[in-house]
Amino acid sequence: MNNLGGISLNDYAGFSVGQQFGGHYNPADVETLYKAMSAEHITGTQTWDDATVSGAGLKVESLENTLKILVNTPRHTPFFFRIGKKPATNTVEEYVQLQNYGNLDGGSTLEGELPVNADSIFVRRANLIKYFGVVGGVTHQMQLVQTGAGISNMLATETKNKVELMTKILEGYLPFADSRKVPTLFNGFMAQHEMDTGFPSYDAYQDSEVVVDLRGSVLTDTAVEQAALGIVNNFGLGDMLISSPRTFSNFVTRYHSRKWMQPVPAQIRDGVFGQRVNEIITQNGAVEIMQSNFFRFSFQKYLTTPTTSPQAPLSPIADPTTPAAAVADPYNRFANFTGDYLYAVAAKNRFGESALVPLGTGLVTVAAGNSVQLTFAPNPADPNPATCFSIYRTKVNPLSTDAYYKILEVSMTELTNGHDGAPAGSIYDRNRFLPDTDQAMLVEWDADQVLAWKQLAPMMKMNLAIIAPIMRFMVLCYGATFLYAPKKMVRFINIGNSLAGL
Repeated sequence: MNNLGGISLNDYAGFSVGQQFGGHYNPADVETLYKAMSAEHITGTQTWDDATVSGAGLKVESLENTLKILVNTPRHTPFFFRIGKKPATNTVEEYVQLQNYGNLDGGSTLEGELPVNADSIFVRRANLIKYFGVVGGVTHQMQLVQTGAGISNMLATETKNKVELMTKILEGYLPFADSRKVPTLFNGFMAQHEMDTGFPSYDAYQDSEVVVDLRGSVLTDTAVEQAALGIVNNFGLGDMLISSPRTFSNFVTRYHSRKWMQPVPAQIRDGVFGQRVNEIITQNGAVEIMQSNFFRFSFQKYLTTPTTSPQAPLSPIADPTTPAAAVADPYNRFANFTGDYLYAVAAKNRFGESALVPLGTGLVTVAAGNSVQLTFAPNPADPNPATCFSIYRTKVNPLSTDAYYKILEVSMTELTNGHDGAPAGSIYDRNRFLPDTDQAMLVEWDADQVLAWKQLAPMMKMNLAIIAPIMRFMVLCYGATFLYAPKKMVRFINIGNSLAGL
């Protein structure tokens, strides 16, 4: 036998320990003893009623004292935190726009002549305050137990979580909410921009100086300069550009590939490379960058993606007699985007969206001069009726397993009457919006004259009645966005993410 410093299980092979000490052990018994004295990689709950892992049963479970946050924090929702907050005193908030100092050309007079009268033009507008809320709760028992991960007050932590959830919801609604599609929502800045800029048609709006259509290209400083000029022409100064992180990441990547900046000596010394865009300088001033993780409209889905809420509508019904098909349309915008596509539709209400329903039995081939006609109807047996429909499309020439991307929403009224030139009960996709693209807004950041959030009261917590050992509460918010001067905002659409060729 080896000395004590070198004893191992091998020393017991073929040797009866029991013969030495009067017992009847064998190598299997020694192996069991070895296991019983080890901690092993199991938790305390896994040792319940198990007499073979006595060492592990003594372990204190280790939970790191810092909560790991995998969701949004205030730095991901800067739009709602930074937008100017103004008090509302009614559920209908009115304001007056001065649209014109007077319709007068010339202005010169003859000696002793009475000048021509010119009246200022005022327009009264109104927005409806809308209501948002979420319920949270913590059982009495959960408030009494000792918690880890740095949580000392579970009720306070859950209240904070619900505030962050509400902030996330509002952050996405600020740009893209549309009461024409979901009546319980306010009109976000994009919807107000469409409705209040005063253009006679959507084509006129999309081709105007207050819309920059990048048609799938990444954001460029030239596009920002163009937008800044559009605001200057409408007597404003654009100084805040808001979009998704992807928009600005691609902007910086393109900038690196096209331009060069002499790094400072400290950067050379430390081997620091790359740049971060904080401002874009235009002829008409500096434009600050604000990137929001929830500034996104073209969401990605698959045919297997489930409904988003138990109270969402049932999936709509595609018309089998009128499958998705290309049709001749002189107002189409498919130039340079011809090819094959797949389409799907989801029904939507204030609770969420249904699962996708394919429109057509296969690829839709779009040639020059075509739009695509889509025909579908709401499910007549729906206990939670749809108020609008989300249209999804793949990228060009897809595989059957490829993702679909939201390109537009149409209200029930638009479907009934025919959307964008389509016959009643159908809609046209004229390629106004491309799949998997972003949007942005350049605006004069002025809460008094241009844009603001008006609220009946700041976001609040309201406790609910205690009818069980659970402390339930609501986090509530009553408010709406106001775009007082719509032409002092420029909307970017179809911002792409392809950096091919750079």
